[in-house]
Amino acid sequence: MYWFWIAIISPILLAGVNHIDKYILSRLKGRGVEAIFLFSAILAFGTLPIVFVLGKEFVFNFTFLNAFILFLSGILGSVGLLLYLHSVFKEEISLSIAVFQLNPVWSYILGAVFLGEFLVHLQIVASLIIILGVFIITLDFEELKLKRFIFRRSVLFYMGVASVLYALQDVMFKYVVVNEGAFWSGVFWQLAGVLFFGILFYVFKPSSQIELKNFLLKNNTITFKINVFAEMLYLSANIINTFSLLLAPVALISVVGSSQPLFVFLGSLLIAKFLPKISSERLSKGHVLHKLASIFIIIVGSYMLYIA
Repeated sequence: MYWFWIAIISPILLAGVNHIDKYILSRLKGRGVEAIFLFSAILAFGTLPIVFVLGKEFVFNFTFLNAFILFLSGILGSVGLLLYLHSVFKEEISLSIAVFQLNPVWSYILGAVFLGEFLVHLQIVASLIIILGVFIITLDFEELKLKRFIFRRSVLFYMGVASVLYALQDVMFKYVVVNEGAFWSGVFWQLAGVLFFGILFYVFKPSSQIELKNFLLKNNTITFKINVFAEMLYLSANIINTFSLLLAPVALISVVGSSQPLFVFLGSLLIAKFLPKISSERLSKGHVLHKLASIFIIIVGSYMLYIA
């Protein structure tokens, strides 16, 4: 079951990215979503030569169809990232993450249809327990008591579509790479799709050009380096996630990835302890007990998934 320990690295890294992005956007007063998105394309451009060297023996041996599928998967993942960023930073983050728990459901359906992957009963039960725990940890009961937890259709649209796109990206990558047997070459074509969409977005979305220019001109070197570091974490998390797809069913990897809110909360505790000036995490007794109960549920589900 070593796949579990490899797959869990991705949500840990992505939780770090969430905190960094939140910090940067707070400094930009929420007007840097498109700039942050474009940095993913810039990093893809810088990473492509390295990935090409790692997979150069098979990069151009892919059939046109398989290369195109991977290229398209990169585009779909980029669109999913853009929708995710808009939802998380313009709407309620707790509700956004809760809706994103649809991702394991789509992963299971698509994995069963296109990859012939089916889970045993214990794996299904464990996955549902983990999803329940993650859903509970994203709820804000204080807001519910005050009746301020308003459902927004825009969140359902953004995150619902994003969950489908990420599931499609994973299934498409695994479908091709399992057949071709060339991991780094697959990553190359996927990153090429990310870069292509980033260029299109920059050219045809003038506001993104302004945001990127303002970000580069108005922010100091430290902020720039922090953002580059966050994008490196994001890219590393994606590569680890795609590699783990080859070790276990897509649905299981997606369920493990859905534990990201758990690590976001744990990171919030560390920030509140060591960097209290930038912390926004509420640490009331009721809030902490709610999170701890959710963590216990997630741990139980993770153990069941591990032994399944």
